[in-house]
Amino acid sequence: TDHYATIGKLGSDKFREGDQRTPLGVYFVNNYLSRPYLDKTRGAQADLYGVGAWPISFPNEIDKSEGRTGSGIWLHGVPANTYARAPWASNGCVAMSNEEMLDIAQYIQVGQTPVVIVPKAEWVSKVEWQSRHDAALSLVDGWREEWETLNTQAYLNRYGRLFKNDEGQNLASWSSQKIA
Repeated sequence: TDHYATIGKLGSDKFREGDQRTPLGVYFVNNYLSRPYLDKTRGAQADLYGVGAWPISFPNEIDKSEGRTGSGIWLHGVPANTYARAPWASNGCVAMSNEEMLDIAQYIQVGQTPVVIVPKAEWVSKVEWQSRHDAALSLVDGWREEWETLNTQAYLNRYGRLFKNDEGQNLASWSSQKIA
């Protein structure tokens, strides 16, 4: 299924705290804030979140490596007197109608449910999905096999030219370390 959602007032591709944008990437629901909890902690502002809120794991490790900052990005409902908010009307959160939030809430598992935020989704047939899935597994299995058999050059050829490791090394300096 799919649902209409509101994003940040200035669109997507969040870079810094307070920029009014919604992040792009893969995140996980990491908490659930019930409406009674929001009423107790947010008072009159609780209605902004409708039926409840599900904070997500922004910034993730990729965001951090790119210098992205911020916090408090939630999936949440809308005020009781509103069916849905305008397309770009949140402070960076993803807001959906209360009815739709309740619909997806039954599937959300804290710590396990991924939230994929992209500018456009490409829907493919099950056959096409299986083909792409198999190709991705083959790629990862090839990488693993080359790593395990110490086929260093083949292993390194699988990395993109924009590669950067956790310490900030680019592909050239990281590769020379691996070859040595």
